[in-house]
Amino acid sequence: MSMTVATVTLSPSSSTNSTVPVAVTLTCGTAHAVIYYTTDGSPPTAASIKYTGTPIMLNSTTTVQAIAILANYNNSAVAVGDFTFIAPAVAQVKISPNGGTNLYTPATVKEVGRSLSGRFLE
Repeated sequence: MSMTVATVTLSPSSSTNSTVPVAVTLTCGTAHAVIYYTTDGSPPTAASIKYTGTPIMLNSTTTVQAIAILANYNNSAVAVGDFTFIAPAVAQVKISPNGGTNLYTPATVKEVGRSLSGRFLE
């Protein structure tokens, strides 16, 4: 009877964030198993990236897939984590009087936008 390696645990298991980066760690409950992972959508194999214990830093929407392998054991099931990033909302600048004379120069509007969101409005 052949044993199977425990499924890899991703932490966090998945997320939807407006901030980047997100650090993902991988662990396996089977001692001495080696973890391999992908971030390109392909299924992981022993030829994939070997996890070294350093968190995987994600800066964009990514699916992480991981397996654990140990000699004389069946490979683990594939663990999958979906990490989605949503762009933060940009503050809207309203200029009054509505339909009236333009009282603000483009530079002034940029300064107002920066003070509201910490970013320039283009």
